[in-house]
Amino acid sequence: MNRVFRSAALFSIALGLSATSYAQSLSWSAYDTSGNLVNANAGTGGSVSTADTVSFTVPAGQSLIFVAQNFVPVDNSVNLTTNTVTYNFSAQGLGTGNGINLRPLAVGLFNTAGTAGVTDDNGYYADWNPAGPYPELFTHNTGANLFSGTQQGQGGTYVGSLQDNVTFAGQIRLRTNGSGNIALGGGASYGAAGITWTDGASVTNTAYINATAPPGGYKTFDEFAIYLSNTSASDETLNLDSISVTPLNVVPEPSTFVMAAMGLLGLVSFRKFRK
Repeated sequence: MNRVFRSAALFSIALGLSATSYAQSLSWSAYDTSGNLVNANAGTGGSVSTADTVSFTVPAGQSLIFVAQNFVPVDNSVNLTTNTVTYNFSAQGLGTGNGINLRPLAVGLFNTAGTAGVTDDNGYYADWNPAGPYPELFTHNTGANLFSGTQQGQGGTYVGSLQDNVTFAGQIRLRTNGSGNIALGGGASYGAAGITWTDGASVTNTAYINATAPPGGYKTFDEFAIYLSNTSASDETLNLDSISVTPLNVVPEPSTFVMAAMGLLGLVSFRKFRK
């Protein structure tokens, strides 16, 4: 009987520690366009795994970059590899006349160079030009502002404008060619473009660039960033959800801890019983 009791306790511990139910969250920091850390804990969530929305407020007259780094890196180090990161977003202030350089929104993938901060990060991004209206594609080498860089020649399909408080589905598609260079997409269609923003109805913007030598030589990307520039007189909100990257920080659910604790309590009781 004692052997049965001990086995049950050990089984409870093992089951608790090996349970596969996890709560996963992306962790976000906020930076200004000079590379200064504004808020190390700007929010959590927004990934597909948590099925929630992370919301950020950008005060009047400010421009903020929201950065998540705790996810499995997007690896384009092998030639002829294509990776796509999908996400949903909605925001305020997307119309003409708002934002530094009249560009209120930008989004991209970067490599952190293994350091804290963003001033030595490299990658690819797109900003929104509401006067176009169309996305504009860039490469970014090291510099304080993640969303400054070298504009690339691009092709695309530009239908409609991004509207405030409307949810758009976005994609960033990185494609490594046979020579080891990286392109944003490979065509103007929704299934091939490097950047897509669509509401599934009247608005679909796609854009792509030809392959370039990856900035800094980096072919893995461990930083997702999005920017909202608010030059208006009122606060504005940015919402993100369904980001398809996989968060690294896995935290057991409370039920997992309870199961393991029950098993440990059983073992303690068993030892006292034997004495």
